[in-house]
Amino acid sequence: MADISRSETISTRQQAIAKLAQQAPQMSFTSLNHHIDMVWLHEAYRRTQKDGAPGIDGQTADAYAEHLEENLQDVLDRAKSGRYRAPAVKRAYIPKGDGSTTRPIGVPTFEDKLLQRAVAMVLEPIYEQDFLDCSYGFRPGRSAHQALQVWRDQLMRIGGGWIIELDVERFFDTLDKAQLRAFVHRRVRDGVVLRLIGKWLHAGVLEEGDVTYPDAGTPQDARTLSDDPESLAQALESNSVFGRVTPPQKRDMVRALRGHGVPVLEGHAVTEAIAATGKHGIIGANDAMDAQSLPKVSMPNRDGFIPFPRYPR
Repeated sequence: MADISRSETISTRQQAIAKLAQQAPQMSFTSLNHHIDMVWLHEAYRRTQKDGAPGIDGQTADAYAEHLEENLQDVLDRAKSGRYRAPAVKRAYIPKGDGSTTRPIGVPTFEDKLLQRAVAMVLEPIYEQDFLDCSYGFRPGRSAHQALQVWRDQLMRIGGGWIIELDVERFFDTLDKAQLRAFVHRRVRDGVVLRLIGKWLHAGVLEEGDVTYPDAGTPQDARTLSDDPESLAQALESNSVFGRVTPPQKRDMVRALRGHGVPVLEGHAVTEAIAATGKHGIIGANDAMDAQSLPKVSMPNRDGFIPFPRYPR
């Protein structure tokens, strides 16, 4: 019952933040850190994944929970006073795509994940008001299945269309930290929150016993700054209709679309086609199609898709 009451309290606070953000889309929030208290941290702890690999300190979620109240109070005091030091993240590699390549991720300590979750819970209701309604990637209450359903309904409604899939190569590895901080500063000017984000951006990366401090990039899997529902980086990377889709799901989508006569452009052919035409938007074609035939398409508005050009049959 305590967890339910706490969650309702947090939800009420987040709704108040969201309402203000929606009513004042140009406003910068100067006072947010007062929301982060012991109740807020308890909820952040509840939402933090407990079965993940430990960070550089080796501390597990179970070990942290043994003295939960003391640990939460301590991290709260350090975060508010400026004494919190963001630990280096542990570099790990996971298979990417068909397994022929790997993707680097960062493994934070459990306490770092918890505090990042708490900050993300403050930022989420603000940036949720700024995202396009047709954006489904890594957002709370949205899923890849919902995105696919909207995609299918729109395609069926207009009788086909042009599709393009884009992936920003090494986005997280090359992210401009100054640009990200400037982006955040447009909406958030709370000193405590900005200081924490700055510390996470400049935390080192531990790999093979050495700690490095890259000038650019942020580790994937960082709760606030990377691949997560509350991601800030997601807003810079894309506002696409696509959610997280597994390779088998992608293959099924491509097969289904092509079965309905919808051409789909994949891989390097996408980049080559855009480079050849200088056109942008949501477009697509099969690999053999002449790039000059690709139409110019506007980006979707806040309400969803705009009508796509019909594929010439």
